[in-house]
Amino acid sequence: MEITIRFKFSENVDVDCSRVFTSMREASEHLYLASFSAPEGGGYDKTYFVVETGGDKYEGRIDLKFEDSATTDLAEHISEHCHYVSMNMQNWVARGMYTAQEAVERVQAAVHWQKVVIAAVDADIKRLEAVAAECRPVEVVEARNGQQGWGF
Repeated sequence: MEITIRFKFSENVDVDCSRVFTSMREASEHLYLASFSAPEGGGYDKTYFVVETGGDKYEGRIDLKFEDSATTDLAEHISEHCHYVSMNMQNWVARGMYTAQEAVERVQAAVHWQKVVIAAVDADIKRLEAVAAECRPVEVVEARNGQQGWGF
């Protein structure tokens, strides 16, 4: 499964809106680094993004908070939003915000994107496992405290 992530707009000057990311991990790392220039003291930078895969498109907004890795995990953000939609749809139909058909379509879309996120995270894990399999300790080094450890 190929996936692309772009940031359409951000109030954060360090978010690169011209770059195309090909993994959730890569996009989340970029957001985390940008979070170091987000407002301190409770503010946040609105950041709009689009995820595309197999002709499908998911658009959303994530709020970057200063040095906060919890607000920069794009896969978790999408997953939580899909869960929120699924859990609240029955309530929204009862209050007349959506028809039953609209509710079914929105929940089906949430389930679809939940699966996309899981597949994207699985792909990231496989890439990391391949890198880890190639890592070999090159030497045993002696630390300042006299204990030995691995040098890479």
